[in-house]
Amino acid sequence: MSERDRRTLNPHAIDRRDFLRAGAVLAAGAAGAAALGAAGCGGRGAGASGAVAISSDALGPRGGTARLLLGGGGPRLVLDPATQVNEPDAIVDGLLYDGLVRLHDDWRVEPRLATRWESDAAQRVWRFELRDGVTFHDGRPLTAKDVVYSLRRLLDERLGSAVYPRLNGELRPDGVRAAGSGAVELRLTQPDAFLPVALGARHCKIVPAGTTDFSRAIGTGPFRLRSLDQSKLSFELERNPGFWQEGLPRLDRIEGMLANDQASLVQSVASGRFHFGGFIDPSLASSAEASGDARLLAHRSALFNDLVAAADSEPFTNPDVRTALKLAIDREQILSLAYKGHGSIAHDVPVRTADPFFAEGLAHRTRDVDEARRLLRRAGYPNGIDLELLTAPAGAAMVDMAVVAKESLAEAGIRVSVQQRPAGTYYDAVWLKEAFYVDTWVLRHPLDAMAVMFESSAPWNEARLRSPRLDELLREARSTGERSEQAQLLGAAQTLVADQAGFVCPAWLDELYVAKPELAGVGFNATDLVDFQRASLG
Repeated sequence: MSERDRRTLNPHAIDRRDFLRAGAVLAAGAAGAAALGAAGCGGRGAGASGAVAISSDALGPRGGTARLLLGGGGPRLVLDPATQVNEPDAIVDGLLYDGLVRLHDDWRVEPRLATRWESDAAQRVWRFELRDGVTFHDGRPLTAKDVVYSLRRLLDERLGSAVYPRLNGELRPDGVRAAGSGAVELRLTQPDAFLPVALGARHCKIVPAGTTDFSRAIGTGPFRLRSLDQSKLSFELERNPGFWQEGLPRLDRIEGMLANDQASLVQSVASGRFHFGGFIDPSLASSAEASGDARLLAHRSALFNDLVAAADSEPFTNPDVRTALKLAIDREQILSLAYKGHGSIAHDVPVRTADPFFAEGLAHRTRDVDEARRLLRRAGYPNGIDLELLTAPAGAAMVDMAVVAKESLAEAGIRVSVQQRPAGTYYDAVWLKEAFYVDTWVLRHPLDAMAVMFESSAPWNEARLRSPRLDELLREARSTGERSEQAQLLGAAQTLVADQAGFVCPAWLDELYVAKPELAGVGFNATDLVDFQRASLG
């Protein structure tokens, strides 16, 4: 985890990894109904009228205290959901707060504090109906005033919320209005059929109107804060007896600590000190699997590392050099050796092959070392090319991925010198500044991922792609509520990125955790990363 992830965000340098961490997906076992239809993936329509009732037969026993050891944290736990930074912030804030909606892995949108939503035909005016009978931890009832306040905070550039770049281009504070006490209306400056998906970001949690002090973490979530010791990086949560979803949560209490020592994450769970730990590097997965006292949990293909070859820097100004990198990389080797098989093959776009919006034609492209050599000769490198690749232990398997990539690229005459930089300064000194380096991202909805990574105006366009055609495709995708049109436009956008961007993404990586066998019901979802609301101790 880089120092960039740990420092206080400012409005002109919003943390990229933080923003994308909001988009990690896979909602295995997530509770409640999922509203798909037109509103779920963009378009005119309504969400479900409420969460599906949960059968008590499907839940584990009630009671008990689960102990968590969470890795990847910063120097403190951030309890303001709008400015949360690291993985532990997302997990803990997801237990304390709730949003209007929550995302699933196939981009279904689950009703939470909103039970229904719809847009006008132009995708510019959205109305969200609020759930009745919801109260905050201190007993105050949820009203539209709270939602208006929470969403307007996200649009304050001075706050520096990681979702500010996503919402600011289309939504102004005066466009967020109460429609009585039980509904809110959002008037956009331009069409966005994917607005419900955007509001599924983990930063879009609802807090009481006027809140400026988050030390008590007053939300509407399944747990409430019992204690927090920032000096020891420890916390205690207790079940919220007034939680709106009947029968949940199952646990009485959750006690947790933050830790960045990878070895301790596995050992502390296996020894019985903790029930849950992670996430862990794939190099430790075998030790977790070999332990009879812990089991491995996988958030499947939830993140990826990429090689950035910035198109505004030599030698990557030549598209033949960029294409040669894509053709020469051995994707299977990256998955097998760097990721230890914990992931899936990728195709130089930030969209999984299992995603409903994936451009299927990309999966048929194969490695071609001879063609990579031919392109290098045409680019003026008949004897191959020498490159310096920068990396750091700032994300899972970033260093291993660079080392393995070096071997396969050498077969095409691309001679790589891997240079490791300190993790603490990597995202200040290397990211968006150097020409050839490794980065790490977490999965988001295809439209959001491509917009933040490749759109000409994107603040984090690391590949330096400037394509008016891509900008047009993404703009058109936002403007239509027809799923088939969205898929066609996003597919064309992916093909353009795979063909032109200095972005080599060979494989997805599972986000891995370890847990005691008696801890059941842990789920993963796009909004909160790890969900303990249904968790129980057997």
